[in-house]
Amino acid sequence: MATTINVSTLTVAITETLALSTDASGTTDDVTFSQTNNHIINTSILNASKRIVELEDTALTTVLTFHASLNAGGQFKRADVKYIRITNLDDSAVLKVGLIGDSSGAFQSVAANTSIMFTGTELEIGATFSSFANADSIKVIGAAQQQLEVFVATT
Repeated sequence: MATTINVSTLTVAITETLALSTDASGTTDDVTFSQTNNHIINTSILNASKRIVELEDTALTTVLTFHASLNAGGQFKRADVKYIRITNLDDSAVLKVGLIGDSSGAFQSVAANTSIMFTGTELEIGATFSSFANADSIKVIGAAQQQLEVFVATT
């Protein structure tokens, strides 16, 4: 008997909470802020992949690859990717995360115990910023034995 997977909605909730207290000249000013934003990423998610990666060394390491039509063996069909989250699980080391295309790419520094999210696989790098190009992969640079979590949702 075949298994049927029903489409699902991916909602990402981002919560920001901040409490500041100052005591200047004997006066106390307390500022508290809390906000949650719910983002519906896509209403037709069929697949999710979540894994922990441990870096062997400090070399450039490919953690995801994208292809125009294939969706197998750790490679994702570019048009199907709707959400990517890379979380730096290390408690002190910075992780550099890059969205890489044919001849260009951009790296972002991801602090310890934080995440970076992508809602597609296109990037624009260059002097003119005139068009987007397809990314081929996500690569990272970190410390030896540094761990990260990779989550991908696709349609």
